[in-house]
Parts: sequence; C-alpha cells; structure tokens
Amino acid sequence: MTARLVAIGGPSAGKRYPLQGECVLGRSFNSDVYIGDLNVSRRHARVLDQGDGKHTIEDLGSGNGTFVNNKQVHRYDLEPQDVVRIGGSEFRYEAEERQRQRWGTEVMTVIADVVLPETGEIRLDPRTTAQLDEVAREQGDLSSIDEKRALKMLKSMYKVTDAIASELDLDKLLQKILDHLFAVLPQAERGFILLVDPQTGQLLPEAVKQRASAGPAVASGLTYSQTIVDQVLLQGEGVIRLANAEPARPARLGDPNQASFHGVSATSRKNVPRMGAPLFCGGEKLGTLHLEAEPDGDEFSQDDLDLLSGIARQAALAIANARAGQALVQHERLEADLQMARKIQKSFLPKHLPTVHGLEFETHYEAASHVGGDFYDVIEISPTRIGILVGDISGHGVAAALMMARLTTAIRLFSQSNTAEPAAVLTHANRALLETEQDAIFATVLFILLDLENNTFTIANAGHQPPMVTSSRFEGISELDDATAVALGVVPDMDYPQEVYQLVAGDVVLLYTDGINEAMNRQQDEYGMARLKQIVASGPAESKAIVKRVISDLRRFVVGAAQSDDQTLLAFGVSARLSGEVDLETTRGD
Repeated sequence: MTARLVAIGGPSAGKRYPLQGECVLGRSFNSDVYIGDLNVSRRHARVLDQGDGKHTIEDLGSGNGTFVNNKQVHRYDLEPQDVVRIGGSEFRYEAEERQRQRWGTEVMTVIADVVLPETGEIRLDPRTTAQLDEVAREQGDLSSIDEKRALKMLKSMYKVTDAIASELDLDKLLQKILDHLFAVLPQAERGFILLVDPQTGQLLPEAVKQRASAGPAVASGLTYSQTIVDQVLLQGEGVIRLANAEPARPARLGDPNQASFHGVSATSRKNVPRMGAPLFCGGEKLGTLHLEAEPDGDEFSQDDLDLLSGIARQAALAIANARAGQALVQHERLEADLQMARKIQKSFLPKHLPTVHGLEFETHYEAASHVGGDFYDVIEISPTRIGILVGDISGHGVAAALMMARLTTAIRLFSQSNTAEPAAVLTHANRALLETEQDAIFATVLFILLDLENNTFTIANAGHQPPMVTSSRFEGISELDDATAVALGVVPDMDYPQEVYQLVAGDVVLLYTDGINEAMNRQQDEYGMARLKQIVASGPAESKAIVKRVISDLRRFVVGAAQSDDQTLLAFGVSARLSGEVDLETTRGD
C-alpha cells in the first residue's frame, strides 16, 4: 500500500508528500510537511503508519487544532479521500494498493544480472536462468523461459539502456527513448511519453514520435488511448490491447482534455494495436510509455510488452536522474540568487547602532537559511527620539526577504516623516502589508519609541513576543505584554494599542524572535521560555552580557541540531541618566 498527502489548498497546493513512518506537519523548518502559517504550531500534527496500509493523524497539542473533513480531531484513523485542514492549508489523504505485477516485468529485473566475458559475448549466468524458471513457476504463467528469447530481449534492453543512461537533458532523453523503442519494435508507428507534472500532479504528454510512413495522421493531430494509460497507471503493470479487442471503460485519473502537446490528445481510435508500460522509480509514478501500431497492422506480442516493460524500468531511472540533474542545476542557480539576496537583505539591517550617553545597544542576528524572515532596525527619528523595530515575516527565503525589505522601508519612512507614535506606525504597516494581497504572508512586529528627553519608551506590539525587562533594581524578569494585538496582515483597519513605561538606570530591555525560545535540540526538545528567562536573570543586567549569555546557552542546548528558524536578539539598557540627545552621525553605515 502506498499513501501520500496531497496539498489541495494553501501555499503548497499541488505538492505531494509520501507517508513513511512518522510524518510531522507544522511551522518548524524541520517538519516533514512545512506549513508557513503563523496560525500553525511548530509541531502541529503528525501522521503515523500503523502497518497494513493504515495511517492515523494525531494532533500534537496545537493551538488552533487539526481538522479532518471539517471536524476537529485529536486522533483519527484516516480513510482515502479524507481532507485534513491545518491553518489555511488543506491536504487530501490518498492510498493505493499495489497490485502484483506480471511475471514479464519481474523477469526484466532478474535478467539484468548477466555475465559479460572478455570476448564481449552476452550470456545468461546459470544462476539467473534458474531464477527465471523459479519466477515463472511462482507466477503460474510459464513453466520455463526460453534462453534465446531472454537473450534477445536482454540485448535490446542493454542497447537502449547504454544509449540513454548518460543523457541528463530531459527533452533529449525522452526523444532518445522513443527513437530506440522504434528501432527495437518496428511495428510501432506512434509513440508517446506521458509524465506526471511534479507541481500539479497532472499527466501530460512530454514527448511524441511518429514514423514518416504514418503521414496522414499528422494533419489531423496525434492521438493516444486514454484507456490504456489509465489501466497502466492504476494497475502498475504493462497493458497490451489487440486491434480487435473490445475497448475497456477508462478509469479516469483526470480530465483527458486538459493536456495538449503539439496537437496530442486522448482518443479511442478503433482497430489499433496498442500497449503501454508504467514509468516507476523508487515507488513513485513518473508516467507511462505508450506505443501504437497502424490500424489493422501487425499486433504487439507478449514478448513486445515484456521488452517495453523492461525498457520502461531503465527509462524511469534515466528520467529520474535527468530530473535530479536539472534540479541540481536549478539549485546551484538558486544558491547564487540566495547569496545575492542575503547581501541585499543584510544591507537593510543597521550596520551601526546609536551612540547615546548612558544608553547601550547590543544585537545578534542569524538566519536559518541564506535569506530569513527575521528583521530589526534602529531608526533615528529626531535628536531625542529613537525608533526600535523587531519583527518576523512568516516563511523563509527570497519571498520573505523581499516582504521584509518592503515592510521595514514602509515603517522607516512613515516613522521618520510623521514622528508618529508606535500605534500609528503599526496601523500604517498593517495597511501596507495588506495592500500586497499576499494571503499567506503575516508579520509579527514590535515597535518601540524611545524618548531620550523624558526617559520613557512607548510600545506597540503586533503579535510578537513581549519584551523582557531585567534590572539591577529588582530580581527576576518582567514581561511587558499590556499592548499586544494581532499580527500584521490579518485584520484590515486594525487600531493597535500602545503603552508608556519609565526607563531608569539599571534597566535592560530585551527583544527577541521565536527562533530563540522555540529552538530545538536533537531530541526535539524546545529551549523554552522558562530557560530563556532564567539565563537572562542569571547574571549582570547589562545589554552585552545578556545577549552573550543567551547565545552561549542556546548553542550549548542545540549542539548538533540544525537551526530551524531565524534567531534575533536586540537589547538596550540604561547605565545612567540619558543625555537627551543621540549622535545621528554614527547610527548607520554607508
């Protein structure tokens, strides 16, 4: 039994996720099914393989729940076609029973074990012949296999495999496969390779071939049998149909009219000998090979089908390799783009921090990938007012970085031109984010206005972790969560609250993102708020010392585990009464 989750709604719509062992769904970058949605917990739910093809979904104590067929569940045994909803994403559970394959396709696997003597002559190893006989007896189709027939098939397979094995250009590879099929199967007049699109799951004709002798059909367009294609994919084995056979009712996998390639379409022409074989690699359905002869022409034999099925196995490996090669090239190009994007992103972060007598700043920023969703800024609004910004865009990569750049620019320009209060800044930023019409993008943002003249700071919080305050004046930690509202990009026309706090000598305010408290070690344990608060309060109430303690303790905790989210810390502390003026010349680099 093969099973998968197919994303049918949300940012990942069209993607397929095979289910093997435990499959975790969540917002963590380490999840098997990553869902970049702030309404989704880091480890939201998991699907467990119960054996015998059965799967159970289990909610992992998520904040917003797991739903199956629009009903909230804690633990549920999935059935085919059930729809799982987590946050704004939906997944369809699919399960298919693998049917036992005909002996012919299994023979092709066994006869690949051959002896190639120094003379160049190809002979079957006696052990292989014995294996073939055993396979035939087990399947009940034949009592023995003729060695000459097997040798002939093997030589044809070897020739085709040798020709296609090293081709990494997918388009050229597909054409080579058809060319060599026409060479070893002379009665074939038309050939098609249909592949499953990795993004949409649709089966599309990707390569076609027609002999010149079939001329008249070119003007009317090439056609293939949807019935044969459906049977091949559903049964997972080669199918042959004689010219005078009654047409089978097609078991549709999709709309046959949706695909078109140089005039290729599905049809049901009569009196046409046809055969097809599946392209499977590692349990994944890549597509099918499909051949047709002329109407009332020479029939395809069982030997022909066996040969086609064997070649299809080798072709599937070559297609998978070609796709992997293309993916590697695309990955290298993406890596280069991400390196450039990271440079651009870092240019939006402050290179220098303000110099104010009695005020100390300290920061730490580390992206989980080349380009992250965390951001921070220190904005010179006036000689006596400083804006401090920390936030987190949902998701990672270039899209998150571009949205971060747009959002920080909007906040910077608005706060500088209007000398606005934090509540007004977040209201403006919320409107700017909603105008992008990106439904899957949210941002948690904390904006603080530091008033050097009155020794106060004003906070407005859009769904972000509340600031921590530690001080030499008291023990422990105080969290400032009075002015917290929903994240940006969620509610239109949102009015954000704000609160004013006094800042005195000995106070340190720490801002951070969830990549700190939600960091995980190799045992999948979270760093946690309790440990963060303990380490913040465990030493001197100084900005540099606090940031250093947190990072050192965090690295000890996660040692050996991959970083799953961006990590940002920004602390500012007061060691004496503020001078009332910031040195604007040293706040930002060129």
